[in-house]
Amino acid sequence: KLPPDQGLFLPEPEVIFSNNLLLVVNKPAGYHSQPNESIEQATSKKCILSRLKGSQLGGGSNKDFLLPMHRLDQPCTGVLLFAKNSKAGTRIGNAFRKHQIEKDYFVVVEGDISTMKSKAELVEVNTRRMYRLRGEIVPTKAYSQRGGKSVKFKPVSLTDKAVDGRVCELEWEPVLTLSGNLHLLRVVTSTGAKHQVRAMMAQLNKSPICGDLRYGAKSPLPDASVAL
Repeated sequence: KLPPDQGLFLPEPEVIFSNNLLLVVNKPAGYHSQPNESIEQATSKKCILSRLKGSQLGGGSNKDFLLPMHRLDQPCTGVLLFAKNSKAGTRIGNAFRKHQIEKDYFVVVEGDISTMKSKAELVEVNTRRMYRLRGEIVPTKAYSQRGGKSVKFKPVSLTDKAVDGRVCELEWEPVLTLSGNLHLLRVVTSTGAKHQVRAMMAQLNKSPICGDLRYGAKSPLPDASVAL
């Protein structure tokens, strides 16, 4: 368990697994995955990497070597994987590049599920019937009112190539229909472009992730998080 950090009003990160090679934690919403020089000094304690290093949960003689192997957006929560030495980092990085690691996301979206299905291609993924989206992720030039740059999703066919950005794919399947027009979805992707899941789901059929004001959600969640 991490020692308390006075003055930081965020949930404590939960250590899920730790050995001499790896550290796996559950990142609460509100933490930045990595240091961000553009944010104010007053918010630097919101960097989970700095928080974990300061708590000596890493490798090396000072127990502060941690190499983040991927990232999650600041308002989102989920599992983060860190390497405790460069050799472990190289092996994990190679596994990511060879698509040997599957990244699963669970999101709650607003929208009509029937129309969402009609906008996607039905495919079979590891014996599961899922809906595939393929499109180009294009960075925008203007900064969002909520800080930082957003991206746009442009659907493309299987034969099209990226013109202005990066072609990404994801598969999703319905898990549970909630009250109103809300749906819990499982999303799988082997690519990790900035805001990929958030932008692609939001622009599928005006079906943004709940709480994601940046991409068109109707209202914020009580803790200002995004339901991803």
